[in-house]
Amino acid sequence: MALSGTLKDFGIADILQLIGHQTKTGRLTLKTGTEEVEVFFIDGNVVFASERQRNSKNLLGNLLLRADLLSKEQLDEALSVQQRTLKRLGDILVEGGQVT
Repeated sequence: MALSGTLKDFGIADILQLIGHQTKTGRLTLKTGTEEVEVFFIDGNVVFASERQRNSKNLLGNLLLRADLLSKEQLDEALSVQQRTLKRLGDILVEGGQVT
């Protein structure tokens, strides 16, 4: 069973408790901005965790800005849509006709 959503819907403590009580095995990935944390579980127990920070220069929006394929205003609007819908930025830009 795969779950995805925002921590607005569920608190991190609730998620960890669910994984523990149901003795789940797998990976929990938490992303925000340029940071990402992965927590690995076996039978509901944390066995490993790692953190990495993505280089913001290599994020899709910044790449398109530097290549003059997208304006700052278009990127800001797409990021606003992304916050509301949780869709991937690339999908939003294609659907909106900003990129093909």
